[in-house]
Amino acid sequence: MRRILLSISLICATLWAMADTIHVAQGNNALYTAIRQSKANDVLLLAGGEYNEANKLSITHPLTISAAEGSQPTLRMKSRMELSANLEVTNLSIKADGATEAFRLVPGEQLYSFKVRRSTMKGFSSKTIRVYNTDQEAAYIDSLVIDDCILQPSAGRCLEATAANKQVQHLWIRNSTFDGGAQGVGRFIYFNSASGTTVQSVMIDHCTFYNAQDTRGIYLGNIDGAQVSHCIFMNPTYNADYKSYCVYGSNTLLTRCISYKADPYVRSGAQSNKVSTQNPYFVDANHGDFQLYNNSPATMMSADGTPIGDPRWGVSEQEADRSNEPYRPTRCHTPWHLPPHLSGYFGKWQKRPDLPLLSYGMERIKTTYAIVS
Repeated sequence: MRRILLSISLICATLWAMADTIHVAQGNNALYTAIRQSKANDVLLLAGGEYNEANKLSITHPLTISAAEGSQPTLRMKSRMELSANLEVTNLSIKADGATEAFRLVPGEQLYSFKVRRSTMKGFSSKTIRVYNTDQEAAYIDSLVIDDCILQPSAGRCLEATAANKQVQHLWIRNSTFDGGAQGVGRFIYFNSASGTTVQSVMIDHCTFYNAQDTRGIYLGNIDGAQVSHCIFMNPTYNADYKSYCVYGSNTLLTRCISYKADPYVRSGAQSNKVSTQNPYFVDANHGDFQLYNNSPATMMSADGTPIGDPRWGVSEQEADRSNEPYRPTRCHTPWHLPPHLSGYFGKWQKRPDLPLLSYGMERIKTTYAIVS
Protein backbone atom coordinates (compact mmCIF):
# COMPACT_ATOMS: atom_id res chain seq x y z
CA MET A 1 0.00 0.00 0.00
CA ARG A 2 2.81 2.40 0.87
CA ARG A 3 4.45 1.69 -2.50
CA ILE A 4 1.22 2.53 -4.32
CA LEU A 5 0.84 5.82 -2.45
CA LEU A 6 4.48 6.66 -3.10
CA SER A 7 4.05 5.97 -6.81
CA ILE A 8 0.96 8.18 -7.00
CA SER A 9 2.77 10.98 -5.18
CA LEU A 10 5.72 10.74 -7.55
CA ILE A 11 3.45 10.83 -10.59
CA CYS A 12 1.61 13.93 -9.29
CA ALA A 13 4.87 15.65 -8.42
CA THR A 14 6.23 14.91 -11.89
CA LEU A 15 3.14 16.31 -13.58
CA TRP A 16 3.24 19.51 -11.56
CA ALA A 17 6.95 19.84 -12.14
CA MET A 18 6.27 19.84 -15.87
CA ALA A 19 3.91 22.84 -15.55
CA ASP A 20 5.38 26.19 -16.55
CA THR A 21 4.76 29.82 -15.67
CA ILE A 22 4.45 31.72 -18.94
CA HIS A 23 4.70 35.50 -19.09
CA VAL A 24 2.44 36.97 -21.76
CA ALA A 25 2.96 40.44 -23.22
CA GLN A 26 0.06 42.55 -24.49
CA GLY A 27 -0.86 42.45 -28.16
CA ASN A 28 -3.42 41.35 -30.70
CA ASN A 29 -4.45 37.71 -30.08
CA ALA A 30 -1.58 37.35 -27.59
CA LEU A 31 -3.65 35.32 -25.14
CA TYR A 32 -5.03 33.13 -27.92
CA THR A 33 -1.47 32.28 -28.97
CA ALA A 34 -0.35 31.63 -25.40
CA ILE A 35 -3.26 29.28 -24.73
CA ARG A 36 -2.57 27.28 -27.89
CA GLN A 37 1.10 26.91 -26.92
CA SER A 38 0.39 26.01 -23.28
CA LYS A 39 0.12 22.59 -21.69
CA ALA A 40 -1.80 21.19 -18.74
CA ASN A 41 -1.50 23.13 -15.45
CA ASP A 42 0.51 26.00 -16.93
CA VAL A 43 0.10 29.45 -15.38
CA LEU A 44 -0.27 32.34 -17.81
CA LEU A 45 0.74 35.67 -16.26
CA LEU A 46 -0.45 38.66 -18.25
CA ALA A 47 1.47 41.92 -18.31
CA GLY A 48 -0.43 45.19 -18.16
CA GLY A 49 -2.12 46.64 -21.23
CA GLU A 50 -4.82 45.62 -23.68
CA TYR A 51 -5.25 42.19 -25.25
CA ASN A 52 -7.41 42.37 -28.36
CA GLU A 53 -8.71 38.85 -28.83
CA ALA A 54 -10.49 38.21 -32.14
CA ASN A 55 -10.73 34.42 -31.87
CA LYS A 56 -12.59 32.04 -29.59
CA LEU A 57 -10.34 31.10 -26.67
CA SER A 58 -10.67 27.33 -26.13
CA ILE A 59 -9.57 25.89 -22.79
CA THR A 60 -9.22 22.11 -23.21
CA HIS A 61 -6.65 21.42 -20.48
CA PRO A 62 -6.28 22.83 -16.94
CA LEU A 63 -4.96 26.40 -16.87
CA THR A 64 -4.57 29.42 -14.64
CA ILE A 65 -4.82 32.85 -16.28
CA SER A 66 -3.89 35.75 -14.03
CA ALA A 67 -2.51 39.26 -14.01
CA ALA A 68 1.19 39.44 -13.31
CA GLU A 69 1.99 41.06 -9.99
CA GLY A 70 1.29 44.78 -10.09
CA SER A 71 -0.19 44.72 -13.62
CA GLN A 72 -3.70 45.56 -14.86
CA PRO A 73 -4.41 43.67 -18.08
CA THR A 74 -7.63 44.18 -20.03
CA LEU A 75 -9.07 41.57 -22.37
CA ARG A 76 -11.16 42.97 -25.23
CA MET A 77 -13.07 40.01 -26.58
CA LYS A 78 -14.69 39.65 -29.98
CA SER A 79 -15.55 36.04 -29.17
CA ARG A 80 -16.05 34.03 -25.99
CA MET A 81 -13.76 31.93 -23.86
CA GLU A 82 -15.01 28.33 -24.01
CA LEU A 83 -13.81 25.82 -21.46
CA SER A 84 -14.10 22.09 -20.92
CA ALA A 85 -11.32 21.74 -18.32
CA ASN A 86 -10.25 23.36 -15.04
CA LEU A 87 -9.79 27.11 -15.36
CA GLU A 88 -8.93 29.72 -12.76
CA VAL A 89 -9.07 33.38 -13.75
CA THR A 90 -7.72 36.05 -11.40
CA ASN A 91 -7.32 39.84 -11.46
CA LEU A 92 -8.49 40.44 -15.02
CA SER A 93 -10.63 43.13 -16.61
CA ILE A 94 -12.72 41.42 -19.31
CA LYS A 95 -14.70 43.59 -21.71
CA ALA A 96 -17.01 42.76 -24.59
CA ASP A 97 -15.80 44.02 -27.95
CA GLY A 98 -18.32 42.16 -30.06
CA ALA A 99 -18.62 39.04 -27.88
CA THR A 100 -22.05 38.36 -26.36
CA GLU A 101 -20.69 35.87 -23.77
CA ALA A 102 -17.55 36.05 -21.65
CA PHE A 103 -17.38 32.38 -20.65
CA ARG A 104 -19.17 29.31 -21.96
CA LEU A 105 -18.81 26.09 -19.98
CA VAL A 106 -19.25 22.91 -22.03
CA PRO A 107 -18.88 19.20 -21.18
CA GLY A 108 -15.33 17.87 -20.93
CA GLU A 109 -13.72 14.48 -20.59
CA GLN A 110 -14.07 14.62 -16.81
CA LEU A 111 -15.46 16.77 -14.02
CA TYR A 112 -13.82 20.19 -13.89
CA SER A 113 -14.07 23.46 -11.97
CA PHE A 114 -14.27 27.09 -13.02
CA LYS A 115 -13.19 29.83 -10.62
CA VAL A 116 -13.11 33.54 -11.40
CA ARG A 117 -11.76 35.84 -8.71
CA ARG A 118 -11.04 39.54 -8.29
CA SER A 119 -12.10 40.27 -11.87
CA THR A 120 -14.55 42.49 -13.74
CA MET A 121 -16.75 41.40 -16.66
CA LYS A 122 -18.37 44.24 -18.55
CA GLY A 123 -20.59 44.84 -21.55
CA PHE A 124 -21.76 41.32 -22.46
CA SER A 125 -25.24 41.33 -23.96
CA SER A 126 -26.43 37.71 -23.75
CA LYS A 127 -24.98 35.62 -20.89
CA THR A 128 -21.82 36.75 -19.17
CA ILE A 129 -21.24 33.21 -17.83
CA ARG A 130 -23.20 30.49 -19.60
CA VAL A 131 -23.33 26.87 -18.51
CA TYR A 132 -24.08 25.21 -21.83
CA ASN A 133 -25.59 21.91 -22.93
CA THR A 134 -28.52 20.28 -21.18
CA ASP A 135 -28.23 16.81 -22.73
CA GLN A 136 -25.95 15.38 -20.04
CA GLU A 137 -27.15 12.65 -17.71
CA ALA A 138 -25.02 13.95 -14.84
CA ALA A 139 -23.23 17.16 -13.86
CA TYR A 140 -19.98 17.87 -15.67
CA ILE A 141 -18.88 20.81 -13.50
CA ASP A 142 -17.72 20.13 -9.97
CA SER A 143 -17.49 23.74 -8.71
CA LEU A 144 -18.44 27.08 -10.22
CA VAL A 145 -17.05 29.91 -8.10
CA ILE A 146 -17.49 33.66 -8.53
CA ASP A 147 -15.55 35.48 -5.83
CA ASP A 148 -14.75 39.17 -5.37
CA CYS A 149 -15.97 40.11 -8.87
CA ILE A 150 -17.98 42.85 -10.57
CA LEU A 151 -20.35 41.90 -13.38
CA GLN A 152 -21.77 44.73 -15.50
CA PRO A 153 -23.71 43.27 -18.44
CA SER A 154 -25.20 45.51 -21.11
CA ALA A 155 -28.24 43.20 -21.33
CA GLY A 156 -29.19 39.56 -20.81
CA ARG A 157 -28.12 37.50 -17.80
CA CYS A 158 -24.97 37.37 -15.71
CA LEU A 159 -25.11 33.62 -15.02
CA GLU A 160 -27.29 31.03 -16.70
CA ALA A 161 -27.62 27.30 -16.02
CA THR A 162 -30.97 26.13 -17.36
CA ALA A 163 -30.61 22.49 -16.27
CA ALA A 164 -28.41 22.90 -13.22
CA ASN A 165 -28.87 19.37 -11.90
CA LYS A 166 -27.28 18.05 -15.11
CA GLN A 167 -24.58 20.69 -15.15
CA VAL A 168 -23.20 21.84 -11.79
CA GLN A 169 -22.58 20.18 -8.43
CA HIS A 170 -21.53 23.25 -6.40
CA LEU A 171 -22.25 26.95 -6.97
CA TRP A 172 -20.58 29.53 -4.73
CA ILE A 173 -20.96 33.27 -5.29
CA ARG A 174 -19.59 35.69 -2.72
CA ASN A 175 -18.32 39.22 -2.18
CA SER A 176 -19.45 40.28 -5.66
CA THR A 177 -21.51 42.99 -7.36
CA PHE A 178 -24.06 42.52 -10.15
CA ASP A 179 -24.70 45.96 -11.64
CA GLY A 180 -27.48 46.50 -14.16
CA GLY A 181 -26.66 50.19 -14.49
CA ALA A 182 -29.19 52.95 -14.96
CA GLN A 183 -30.91 51.12 -17.84
CA GLY A 184 -31.33 47.77 -16.05
CA VAL A 185 -30.80 44.24 -17.38
CA GLY A 186 -32.49 40.85 -17.27
CA ARG A 187 -32.02 38.17 -14.63
CA PHE A 188 -28.75 38.33 -12.77
CA ILE A 189 -28.75 34.62 -11.89
CA TYR A 190 -30.82 31.92 -13.57
CA PHE A 191 -29.99 28.61 -11.93
CA ASN A 192 -32.78 26.16 -12.57
CA SER A 193 -33.06 22.48 -11.81
CA ALA A 194 -35.59 19.80 -12.54
CA SER A 195 -37.35 18.29 -9.54
CA GLY A 196 -35.30 15.70 -7.71
CA THR A 197 -32.21 17.87 -8.01
CA THR A 198 -28.66 16.54 -7.70
CA VAL A 199 -27.09 19.96 -7.12
CA GLN A 200 -25.08 19.45 -3.94
CA SER A 201 -24.65 23.00 -2.67
CA VAL A 202 -25.58 26.56 -3.59
CA MET A 203 -24.32 29.52 -1.57
CA ILE A 204 -24.70 33.23 -2.38
CA ASP A 205 -23.26 35.49 0.30
CA HIS A 206 -22.37 39.17 0.71
CA CYS A 207 -23.36 40.27 -2.79
CA THR A 208 -24.89 43.48 -4.13
CA PHE A 209 -27.50 43.39 -6.91
CA TYR A 210 -28.76 46.53 -8.64
CA ASN A 211 -31.51 47.00 -11.24
CA ALA A 212 -32.82 43.76 -12.71
CA GLN A 213 -35.81 44.57 -14.92
CA ASP A 214 -37.19 41.04 -15.03
CA THR A 215 -39.78 38.93 -13.28
CA ARG A 216 -37.03 36.98 -11.51
CA GLY A 217 -33.88 38.90 -10.57
CA ILE A 218 -32.20 35.95 -8.85
CA TYR A 219 -33.79 32.63 -9.69
CA LEU A 220 -32.92 29.44 -7.83
CA GLY A 221 -35.46 26.95 -9.15
CA ASN A 222 -36.01 23.63 -7.36
CA ILE A 223 -32.72 23.88 -5.47
CA ASP A 224 -32.82 22.16 -2.09
CA GLY A 225 -30.63 23.36 0.76
CA ALA A 226 -29.43 26.60 -0.88
CA GLN A 227 -28.57 29.65 1.19
CA VAL A 228 -28.71 33.32 0.19
CA SER A 229 -27.38 35.56 2.95
CA HIS A 230 -26.08 39.07 3.67
CA CYS A 231 -27.07 40.39 0.24
CA ILE A 232 -28.61 43.65 -0.98
CA PHE A 233 -31.04 43.76 -3.91
CA MET A 234 -32.29 47.12 -5.13
CA ASN A 235 -34.31 48.33 -8.08
CA PRO A 236 -34.60 52.08 -8.74
CA THR A 237 -38.40 51.91 -9.16
CA TYR A 238 -41.02 49.47 -7.93
CA ASN A 239 -42.82 47.09 -10.27
CA ALA A 240 -45.02 44.44 -8.68
CA ASP A 241 -44.13 41.96 -11.43
CA TYR A 242 -40.37 42.23 -10.85
CA LYS A 243 -39.16 40.01 -8.01
CA SER A 244 -35.79 40.03 -6.27
CA TYR A 245 -34.75 36.76 -4.61
CA CYS A 246 -36.79 33.90 -6.06
CA VAL A 247 -36.00 30.73 -4.16
CA TYR A 248 -37.74 27.37 -4.45
CA GLY A 249 -36.79 24.18 -2.63
CA SER A 250 -36.90 22.50 0.75
CA ASN A 251 -34.41 23.68 3.38
CA THR A 252 -33.44 26.67 1.25
CA LEU A 253 -32.93 29.82 3.32
CA LEU A 254 -33.00 33.54 2.48
CA THR A 255 -31.62 35.39 5.47
CA ARG A 256 -30.29 38.78 6.57
CA CYS A 257 -30.85 40.44 3.22
CA ILE A 258 -32.36 43.67 1.91
CA SER A 259 -34.92 43.65 -0.89
CA TYR A 260 -35.75 47.25 -1.82
CA LYS A 261 -38.35 48.17 -4.45
CA ALA A 262 -38.63 44.50 -5.44
CA ASP A 263 -40.47 41.77 -3.57
CA PRO A 264 -38.83 38.46 -2.69
CA TYR A 265 -40.55 35.29 -3.88
CA VAL A 266 -40.12 32.33 -1.52
CA ARG A 267 -41.85 29.06 -2.40
CA SER A 268 -41.83 25.24 -2.28
CA GLY A 269 -40.44 24.74 1.21
CA ALA A 270 -37.93 27.59 1.15
CA GLN A 271 -37.87 29.93 4.14
CA SER A 272 -36.86 33.52 4.82
CA ASN A 273 -36.02 35.47 7.93
CA LYS A 274 -34.60 38.88 8.76
CA VAL A 275 -35.28 40.19 5.25
CA SER A 276 -35.70 43.98 5.21
CA THR A 277 -37.49 46.14 2.65
CA GLN A 278 -35.71 49.34 3.68
CA ASN A 279 -33.68 51.57 1.40
CA PRO A 280 -30.01 50.49 1.64
CA TYR A 281 -28.89 54.05 0.82
CA PHE A 282 -26.13 53.61 -1.71
CA VAL A 283 -24.07 56.72 -2.38
CA ASP A 284 -24.71 56.73 -6.17
CA ALA A 285 -26.10 53.44 -7.45
CA ASN A 286 -26.97 54.73 -10.93
CA HIS A 287 -23.30 55.48 -11.52
CA GLY A 288 -21.93 52.29 -10.00
CA ASP A 289 -21.04 53.56 -6.52
CA PHE A 290 -22.52 51.13 -3.99
CA GLN A 291 -20.81 52.50 -0.93
CA LEU A 292 -23.27 52.65 1.95
CA TYR A 293 -24.11 55.88 3.70
CA ASN A 294 -23.19 55.81 7.36
CA ASN A 295 -26.83 55.66 8.49
CA SER A 296 -27.83 52.90 6.06
CA PRO A 297 -29.74 50.04 7.69
CA ALA A 298 -27.42 47.67 5.80
CA THR A 299 -24.42 48.68 7.91
CA MET A 300 -25.41 46.50 10.87
CA MET A 301 -27.52 43.66 9.50
CA SER A 302 -25.02 40.81 9.81
CA ALA A 303 -25.21 38.65 12.90
CA ASP A 304 -21.96 40.24 14.11
CA GLY A 305 -23.19 43.77 13.42
CA THR A 306 -21.12 44.33 10.27
CA PRO A 307 -22.44 45.54 6.88
CA ILE A 308 -24.14 43.30 4.36
CA GLY A 309 -23.68 43.46 0.59
CA ASP A 310 -20.41 43.36 -1.32
CA PRO A 311 -17.76 44.41 1.24
CA ARG A 312 -15.54 46.12 -1.36
CA TRP A 313 -17.71 49.25 -1.21
CA GLY A 314 -17.42 49.95 2.50
CA VAL A 315 -19.25 52.63 4.47
CA SER A 316 -19.12 56.38 3.90
CA GLU A 317 -18.48 58.84 6.70
CA GLN A 318 -21.44 60.85 5.43
CA GLU A 319 -25.09 60.28 6.27
CA ALA A 320 -27.97 60.11 3.84
CA ASP A 321 -30.88 62.53 4.08
CA ARG A 322 -33.68 60.34 5.42
CA SER A 323 -36.11 63.13 6.30
CA ASN A 324 -38.52 62.16 3.52
CA GLU A 325 -38.89 58.58 4.70
CA PRO A 326 -42.38 57.55 5.82
CA TYR A 327 -42.66 57.31 9.58
CA ARG A 328 -42.79 53.69 10.72
CA PRO A 329 -43.79 53.10 14.34
CA THR A 330 -42.29 49.87 15.62
CA ARG A 331 -43.77 47.18 17.81
CA CYS A 332 -42.22 45.64 20.88
CA HIS A 333 -42.91 42.22 22.34
CA THR A 334 -43.03 43.41 25.96
CA PRO A 335 -45.17 46.46 26.96
CA TRP A 336 -43.39 49.43 28.44
CA HIS A 337 -44.78 51.14 31.54
CA LEU A 338 -47.60 53.35 30.31
CA PRO A 339 -49.86 55.85 32.08
CA PRO A 340 -53.01 54.23 33.54
CA HIS A 341 -55.40 55.46 30.84
CA LEU A 342 -53.07 54.00 28.13
CA SER A 343 -52.47 50.68 29.88
CA GLY A 344 -54.69 48.87 27.39
CA TYR A 345 -52.23 49.55 24.61
CA PHE A 346 -49.62 46.95 23.85
CA GLY A 347 -46.92 49.06 22.34
CA LYS A 348 -43.93 51.33 22.76
CA TRP A 349 -43.26 55.01 22.48
CA GLN A 350 -41.02 55.77 19.57
CA LYS A 351 -39.36 59.13 19.06
CA ARG A 352 -40.35 60.84 15.84
CA PRO A 353 -37.17 62.31 14.31
CA ASP A 354 -39.03 65.34 12.93
CA LEU A 355 -40.47 66.44 16.32
CA PRO A 356 -38.78 67.88 19.40
CA LEU A 357 -37.85 65.88 22.45
CA LEU A 358 -40.37 65.23 25.19
CA SER A 359 -40.44 67.93 27.83
CA TYR A 360 -43.43 67.72 30.17
CA GLY A 361 -47.05 66.63 30.16
CA MET A 362 -49.26 64.17 28.40
CA GLU A 363 -50.06 66.55 25.57
CA ARG A 364 -46.42 66.50 24.50
CA ILE A 365 -46.38 62.72 24.82
CA LYS A 366 -49.37 62.47 22.51
CA THR A 367 -47.77 64.65 19.84
CA THR A 368 -44.20 63.44 20.18
CA TYR A 369 -44.55 59.68 20.45
CA ALA A 370 -46.42 57.08 18.48
CA ILE A 371 -48.51 54.59 20.38
CA VAL A 372 -48.74 51.29 18.53
CA SER A 373 -51.78 49.22 19.43
